[in-house]
Amino acid sequence: MNTIRTISDVLRDKADETKKGITFVENRRDVFVPYGRVHAEAVAAATRLAEAGIGPGDRVIFQVSENRGLIRAFWGCVYAGAVPALAPPVSGPVDVDRVRTLSDMMPGAPILVDERSHTLLTGANGAVVVGEDRLLDVSIVNDAAAEPGAAMPGDAESDFSQAGDVDSGDGAGAVPAFPVRGGTAGEALIQFSSGSTGSPKGVIVTNESVLNGLRATIPRHAHRYENKMLTWLPLTHNLSLIGFHVYALFRGYDQVLLPVSEVVADPPRWFEAVTRHRPTVTVCPNFAFKHFLRYLERRPLGDDHGYDFSNVQKLMSGSEPIDAPLARKFLAAMSAMGLREDALTSAYGMSEACLLVTTRDIYSGLSTVRLDRTGIATGQRFEDIESESGAEFVALGKAVPGISLTIRDDGGGVLGDGTVGEIHIAGAPMTRAAITAEGIVEHELTDDGAFATGDMGILRDGELFVLGRKKDIIFVNGRNYYSADLEAVLENVLDRDVAVLGRSNPATGEEEIAVFLARRTPTDRKADDATGAGQSDGDEPPIDEQAVTRSATTELMRVAGVPVSRVLWVDELPVASNGKKLRRKLEALL
Repeated sequence: MNTIRTISDVLRDKADETKKGITFVENRRDVFVPYGRVHAEAVAAATRLAEAGIGPGDRVIFQVSENRGLIRAFWGCVYAGAVPALAPPVSGPVDVDRVRTLSDMMPGAPILVDERSHTLLTGANGAVVVGEDRLLDVSIVNDAAAEPGAAMPGDAESDFSQAGDVDSGDGAGAVPAFPVRGGTAGEALIQFSSGSTGSPKGVIVTNESVLNGLRATIPRHAHRYENKMLTWLPLTHNLSLIGFHVYALFRGYDQVLLPVSEVVADPPRWFEAVTRHRPTVTVCPNFAFKHFLRYLERRPLGDDHGYDFSNVQKLMSGSEPIDAPLARKFLAAMSAMGLREDALTSAYGMSEACLLVTTRDIYSGLSTVRLDRTGIATGQRFEDIESESGAEFVALGKAVPGISLTIRDDGGGVLGDGTVGEIHIAGAPMTRAAITAEGIVEHELTDDGAFATGDMGILRDGELFVLGRKKDIIFVNGRNYYSADLEAVLENVLDRDVAVLGRSNPATGEEEIAVFLARRTPTDRKADDATGAGQSDGDEPPIDEQAVTRSATTELMRVAGVPVSRVLWVDELPVASNGKKLRRKLEALL
């Protein structure tokens, strides 16, 4: 690992590896690809991309859904010296405008597409979104991987009932011209944020940042077991790409990649994959707690379910606030599959920090504090309370090595332990700039070099608690409230997705609270997309919207003392690929 200076070195370091690798799961079939084969396919892909005119420093926008094709294209770009710009692929007409924005932000950058994204971007209702001259079909790298020169260590394929053979190959051949090695300060990739606070922002990740981030992720304490990592989140999500795929490769762990579309459409696919492959580390963000619980509540497990999570040591959860009551309910349900209660490992990460900022130690389990939700404001001292009116927040652990973490007031002054303020971070893994609609913008830093995250929080004995987004603070009747906190109150009672926003009353000038209630969840839509069904569950009873509306307004007043001025029903809430609610998109409806 001492020779690893760029992201291309992470894979090149495993060029001779024939035992460890990636298991791609698709349609209940496993394909094992040793890391040596991944390297060979990356060389072949880089060759074809170079022939297509893509070279060092060129940015390539990704619109690819299938995991194996995306991995080939990602490493092919890296080996060619190009810069992959990863963004969630279009899944319907609603996403097309986002891709148009990305193409405008990076004029001239080719867009790597699969069949579905090609159709949506060039012919949706006869409206051409992106010209054919900008598109590059992912088949260019898939075809290259099938060529004889790429067949070093082979694939092992199985249908779960019979073991497949591994075609090792001899690995012989000429020394390739790839990978092209860039400098440590050169761009490694561009990671687009969820866009939860506005238009897309592409964080520019350098080789130096990504490697420092990988090193910071190494656990503080040595493990007693050999790790295997399994993720079903999309590889366009930084937790899945960097936190699982690249990190497992960096550490030499086996990894399993499961398509998000299959898990969304059929939740037991995750249960089956964990049971079959027995990973020590897997992932489940807060939005997925609800997804799996809804399935288990509708289809309770029998005694002979056969699912086994007993080998899971870490169930990583991050990317959005964790709802503590929901997490407890999920862990209780999963205990029937052997998941240990203390496996849940909460964390806080940001693309700007490439990736991890804080994490709890293994087996620390779920830990929370309660704060008086009517008194959460900058400079407010933390006081743990037991009252039901208290808002519960989950501990996210201490800063990882290489990251400095401070809580600051509006003037940038550092606040003491237990005082509410904005979270600021600094350190070696930090990125320096992002691509926006206005061009490349350097991160704004304090005088001493700290980055303001836009999240409010407290430190307690060095452990971080995130309270909510600074932009999502609602000021009503002289009190501060956080959207995420009020949403959790309602979602635990209503069992549906909720968004809470503040709105200014034009007549009085005062801020009021508006509640959006979703008839369907985003996973319902994704399940429909995956299965072609008209609705995800045909036996759902009709919604009594008036009764649910009354429950929403009554519950917020009872628990938080918050009056609701307006309740709006929508078919579903807009969310990012990582499950974060896109509240800004709802403001237009107020």
